[in-house]
Amino acid sequence: MAAERLDALDETGMSERALIRALDTSPAQLYRPLDPTNRAKSFGQLMALLHLLGRGVEVTVTSALD
Repeated sequence: MAAERLDALDETGMSERALIRALDTSPAQLYRPLDPTNRAKSFGQLMALLHLLGRGVEVTVTSALD
């Protein structure tokens, strides 16, 4: 998923500075959802970033007991 976010960022041609302004956030907050090693991303941050990058999201919920 991190690779998809980075690819989307490249495809949009948006600068990181433009994303920071659009998300009304700090550089550190922007880099967290882009960092493939960071597991502490908020769902809201991730959805906002993907929306700006023109990406949709499908969520599938399954039973952990299967």
